[in-house]
Amino acid sequence: MKLEDSINETVTRVCDQFASAMEKYDAISGGELPPEHLLASYALMELGDVLTMTSETNSTKLWDWNQDIKVQRGNSAMAKLPAPAEYVARCGQKRADLVIFRGDHTKKREMEFLCVIEFKVGSVDNRDLAKIEDWFEYIDTLRYGAICVAMELPQKDDWLNHCEKAAKDAGRVPVYGRIARPLWSGQNWQTYAEILENPRYLST
Repeated sequence: MKLEDSINETVTRVCDQFASAMEKYDAISGGELPPEHLLASYALMELGDVLTMTSETNSTKLWDWNQDIKVQRGNSAMAKLPAPAEYVARCGQKRADLVIFRGDHTKKREMEFLCVIEFKVGSVDNRDLAKIEDWFEYIDTLRYGAICVAMELPQKDDWLNHCEKAAKDAGRVPVYGRIARPLWSGQNWQTYAEILENPRYLST
């Protein structure tokens, strides 16, 4: 089974790389937290042998790829359809930290979306959840989104439990990656993600 065949396993592996990135950057910087833009790049480099991904992908590109996927599926009416004004207004300045694809890895132009992922150090950010939900409204060949975070242990144990409960209540799927144990900072971090499924997803 390919890694991309299981969204839970894929997101868990991304969380694991989040932990590794925190440890690596801590060792390099002497105890600093990594900038969030580094996390996507680290996951991209470490999982690039098993997943096809892009980082810092803007909303225009997501829209164009969405149209390309529909054309590949035989809907020629979708060719060159411009993004609607409301999409540009709501999503035009936004970027996805990480986009993961599925399909034949030797034929990038024929691949489909698997997931978009947003990274955050410290806590689940409702603005990132809203960003994913905004994309879901328009990028209807995108099945999943996820927010991947790292929280301090044991300081945020209670908050982590709260986030997990809130995720389940909202229909999101919580998953846990490994705990990051940076050497210099002396602070452990639990990696955690919430997976959203697009209610507008077009499977065919």
